Amino acid sequence: MSENMPPQTTESSMRETYETRRAMVTRAFGRAKKLGLPIEDSTEFEGWLEEWARGEIDTPTLRNRYIELLRARDTVFRNRHERSRGQR
Repeated sequence: MSENMPPQTTESSMRETYETRRAMVTRAFGRAKKLGLPIEDSTEFEGWLEEWARGEIDTPTLRNRYIELLRARDTVFRNRHERSRGQR
């Protein structure tokens, strides 16, 4: 094995990482809820959080996916708004 190779991740450390990340998500959502902040509740976002917690995607990927979701929602909203204004 090359000395430049990272050590292999063990199943227990992967589980520990998952549990740590899930706890982070739970705490963050709990704090937001206590403060009365809006909380994302889409199934897409929840799925991406699980992928992130399992280490399947990194934080920038999670962020980019969420931004794209928000952009898609904005496009739908704008299209509906423009159609309703045009019907008056």
